[in-house]
Amino acid sequence: MTPVQNARLLADRIPGAGLQVHPGGRHGFFEEFAQQVTPAVIEFFARTPAN
Repeated sequence: MTPVQNARLLADRIPGAGLQVHPGGRHGFFEEFAQQVTPAVIEFFARTPAN
């Protein structure tokens, strides 16, 4: 639907952004790859200061 390159462009342009790509992932990546995505999100929030 949306090329992964668009995610890379956004991540490059947003200060402090993180990007994790899962080949074959679809719209429900957070369910399909829960074991990989959930810890990555928790770690990102843990190291990202609240504004």
